[in-house]
Amino acid sequence: MIKYLLLIIILILIILYLNNNLKKETFKNLKNAFCLLVKKPNIIWLNFLETMVNDYDIFICVDIQDNYTELKNKYNNIKFIEIDDDICNKSNYINSSYLFKSIIASDRAFYYFNHINNNYNYIWYCEDDVYFNNVSIIKILDAKYPYADILSNNVTINLNGNLTTWQHWHSINNLLPLPWAAGSICLFRVSNNLMKLLDDFIIKNQKMIFIETQFHTLAIHNGMIIETPSEMSKILCCHNWSNDDIINDINNNKYYIYHPIKNIEKHLELRNNNYTNMLFN
Repeated sequence: MIKYLLLIIILILIILYLNNNLKKETFKNLKNAFCLLVKKPNIIWLNFLETMVNDYDIFICVDIQDNYTELKNKYNNIKFIEIDDDICNKSNYINSSYLFKSIIASDRAFYYFNHINNNYNYIWYCEDDVYFNNVSIIKILDAKYPYADILSNNVTINLNGNLTTWQHWHSINNLLPLPWAAGSICLFRVSNNLMKLLDDFIIKNQKMIFIETQFHTLAIHNGMIIETPSEMSKILCCHNWSNDDIINDINNNKYYIYHPIKNIEKHLELRNNNYTNMLFN
């Protein structure tokens, strides 16, 4: 009898092992999504996104509603996300960043990937003042951290609620217990599992909390994996990045993603520079 029980246990363990590895293989073979968040589309960014379509399913989420038919036809490998204000209001996908207005591109994008197209294991969200030279650095990060629920440039843990170095802790308003966490979201990758937790939170509380604490705090409370790659360490709130900064990093064989570079023309200038084109080619 004991032999049969041991045999059954061994068989169950083998099945679980094979099933887990099958899931991992399936995970690795699926494309991730890359979603650019903008007020309105920019031709420089659209041309750049076209270079990524072989490796990612590419989306651009626009905040200002307009007739983009011509652009959609020209860039037919890029999916345009346009979600009406009424839809976001009714579903409480609002105020992810109250610094601007009640509904912005991130609210629309989060709604889209939770309620319209939730087929991706991981989604990259990127603001348009983020600079990286080509898709290779994103692919490298996905390869280095295949199962992390959040990739971001940093994470701050507020264990007792007494941290005063950041002004947005108040947005939690006791909606989530301590500890709280925060991290930059100018460019970040989030898992489908964490997106589902966001939707559960919104359904339960009928609101969102500030975007830079929402994801990281939910991840910590649910034992999820947060990684802060060195390649993302130059995604900062406020900095004036010069061409020399980027060239010097390349000279030292250090490759980063940069924020903010708000002049999109500068993105094109850097990418067209023969020297910076060596980056990850």
